[in-house]
Amino acid sequence: DPKDTFVSFYHFIARYSKSQNTQPIQLDEALELFYEGVSMYGSYWDHVLGYWKASLERPDKLMFLKYEDLVEDTVLYLKKTAEFMGYPFSSEEQQQGVPENIVQMCSFENLSGLEVNKIGKHREGQGNLEFENNIYFRKGKVGDWKNYLTTEMSQRLDQRTLQKLSGSGLSL
Repeated sequence: DPKDTFVSFYHFIARYSKSQNTQPIQLDEALELFYEGVSMYGSYWDHVLGYWKASLERPDKLMFLKYEDLVEDTVLYLKKTAEFMGYPFSSEEQQQGVPENIVQMCSFENLSGLEVNKIGKHREGQGNLEFENNIYFRKGKVGDWKNYLTTEMSQRLDQRTLQKLSGSGLSL
């Protein structure tokens, strides 16, 4: 969901700004930039559409997966990903609960709780490129945008999404 992506990106930038002792950008200003496609990564919609189109052109090389789907049935999508990569789980592995164990080990709760992700640093010793690993972990919840965006902001992003994805066959 572009709205969740925006909110996560906004919080990432705000945390990074705080770690660098710089003034964080305001939510409404950040929304305007996101809406216009201004970011260090370019337009969100162009980025997503590029991967969407590539997945249609080369389905054997690129698997397009939505976070919301992954969260809804993580084990199913882990199995699909393993199969896509050419390493499907064997019947024995599935009976032993290997996919479920992997999902548990790689869960947001588990990874965000690891000591290295609580207090460790990324690019340690590299000046302004250094920041705490916990910057990568916020909530991992689908729909959290509702706690940050006004109805007007939400509708504006929905309209932009419809406009940008029109005719692509992709819905977010």
